[in-house]
Amino acid sequence: MALELVRALEAEDRLPNAGEKRLLAQYTGWGHSPQVFDEIKAIDWEAHQRGHYTYGNDPEGLKNWADRFHGPYLALRDLLSSEEWSRAEGSILNAHDTSREVVVHGLWGIVRRLGFDGGKILENSAGIGHVIGLAPEYIAAESRFTACELDIVTGRMLKLLYPQATVHVMGFQDAKIPAHSQDLVVGNFPFNKQGWPSDKYPFSLHNQFFARSLDLTVPGGLIVAIAYDEVHDSNTGKPRYVKNPERTAAAQDAQQKLKDAYFQWARKSDFVPEIEAEYNAIRNAYRQRQWEPADFRHFPNSSTTVELRPHQKTSVARNMVESNLMAHPVGSGKTYVYATTAMEWKRLGLASKPAIAVLKSTIGQVQDAFRRLYPQARLLVPGEKDFSRENRQKMLARTPTVRRHSANQKTAHLPVSPLLTAVSPRQG
Repeated sequence: MALELVRALEAEDRLPNAGEKRLLAQYTGWGHSPQVFDEIKAIDWEAHQRGHYTYGNDPEGLKNWADRFHGPYLALRDLLSSEEWSRAEGSILNAHDTSREVVVHGLWGIVRRLGFDGGKILENSAGIGHVIGLAPEYIAAESRFTACELDIVTGRMLKLLYPQATVHVMGFQDAKIPAHSQDLVVGNFPFNKQGWPSDKYPFSLHNQFFARSLDLTVPGGLIVAIAYDEVHDSNTGKPRYVKNPERTAAAQDAQQKLKDAYFQWARKSDFVPEIEAEYNAIRNAYRQRQWEPADFRHFPNSSTTVELRPHQKTSVARNMVESNLMAHPVGSGKTYVYATTAMEWKRLGLASKPAIAVLKSTIGQVQDAFRRLYPQARLLVPGEKDFSRENRQKMLARTPTVRRHSANQKTAHLPVSPLLTAVSPRQG
């Protein structure tokens, strides 16, 4: 295990050999398994094992988590100190490996085309150090690397793999790096919206990395990074840079060179067929499904005195196979669609007790429309007396329940009210 190897190397006060370097270089951080750090589930699972009731976490969900992550959770708790655990947990969102192809042909390919041949190089979110390790030999030979890494364990590995580099095991915002000292800043900047507290850099984390990188780069230096759309309209045009026309012009010139180099690479790269294939697979391979209204006049068991309009039949058809938001205007007949969908779900076995949630003030008119379309349907409809304190629970006990999934995947079973419960006449 990489963590155990780090401790052994540090205890023996030596650098890794070739085989140990390969093992360390395979380490990818914590971004792929954030569930390992779910202390609430760990506490709940251990309580569940002792026969205690756990609030908010159902036993089945806890067991699924424990089968996969409780063992690694215990192992990491044993291996990491409290500070190491806290740093590792804090790095989860941005601890994702950048592929070798992107580093070699993307980042360093652009650096080469811009004519950079050596100098002081900063990687401000280094991870395990793949960007340093994959630097072209002629550039690495003429350069001095500085790297920042928030996670303590990853930072210790980084020091062992690249002892020639200056490694700051801390957040980029805390690293003591002189202003205007770096010839090149290169890497994959974190993309979290929430940045560090700063009056000087009041931006998202992604843009904070760009802004501070600009302050650390020499006039005419380069920043080559994987950027997201939000960065283009925020950093380089901030007032503090406009106040320095020379640096602003240099930054704009470097930005244009970067764009030109990228497009030249994109047109000639051996990766063009692969890029085209991936783009076509993602963007050009999907065709919006076209829905045709049913060619029969009436749905099974519905009244023959009412015929749905084409757009209503189409909505019902879609509701049979996919989740569907019906953004129909008032008066377009949504109530008939709800009723028909519920009855068809019931008839086809897609639902046992379909429920329609409506405003209390519209219960009567929805009920009238439903019975007009399905006169023989058995409906459970709350009346005024059912909303009293003494009758409410009795009514809810007769209703179906729905499942609500929250962002942390906890599940609650909630009664739906007020509602209409539809039962097809054929099934009594």
